[in-house]
Amino acid sequence: MFVRKLLSVALVLVLMALPLSAGAYSQGQSWAAEMERQKAIQQETNPNYTEELVAAEKAAREAFEAKRLQDAALNTRKVEISADATIQAAPWGVLLVGDVMHINNKKFFNAYALYYSHSGTYNGNNTVYDSNSDGVRLRPLSSWQQGQPVALGYTRNRSYSEVSAALNWAKNKYGTDGRTPYNWNFLNKSTDSALYCSQLVWKIHQHMGVNVDSNDWRYVAFLTALYGPVGTTFAYAAVAPDEVFLSDQIIYYYAD
Repeated sequence: MFVRKLLSVALVLVLMALPLSAGAYSQGQSWAAEMERQKAIQQETNPNYTEELVAAEKAAREAFEAKRLQDAALNTRKVEISADATIQAAPWGVLLVGDVMHINNKKFFNAYALYYSHSGTYNGNNTVYDSNSDGVRLRPLSSWQQGQPVALGYTRNRSYSEVSAALNWAKNKYGTDGRTPYNWNFLNKSTDSALYCSQLVWKIHQHMGVNVDSNDWRYVAFLTALYGPVGTTFAYAAVAPDEVFLSDQIIYYYAD
């Protein structure tokens, strides 16, 4: 078992070292395949796998519920949802520039997601600044209004002007037309040459001196129970949308 764990960690280090290139998408596929392989190994070798996973998932879901209750008590953004809303019943009308957004986009790679698999930043004028498989771009808000679970929040202890300035800094640095490609090397969150969705949100906040990578121990425990050592490494090295959601540096005024 110890040898297998060492091999898993070694593989993680190899994947971290892979350069971003034309084969970057294949690297993402390799990650997904490896995580599923590690899951199968855990199921085969750990007789308590199911019980441990159920317990870890329960604790993680309790963390999400606690976060929702905490933010409900702290929120100062007045939220009203029209009773006759024809778009997904979320308070889109109260979005302000710089607000943090999450959805669960089941069409995209989301082996790391318990609740949310995609993140972005509201840009105003019904547009969202995010990174997807075609790179860092401005996209229509309507692309987020497809009925998926959604969370909307604002950065704690930062003014509107500070958040807007950080967003503008990111747009100037990374562009809005796909010139910065998607980062399939999820563990390399420090790079500026390619960005995945929650990494972009993290970078914007880093520019403000705010770290939104929570590394919440219950999320780490969930991925560890699910995938073993690879899950642990992923949780700590990457910055997943769920980890941003669990950050105490963002207050969510809406989350379903």
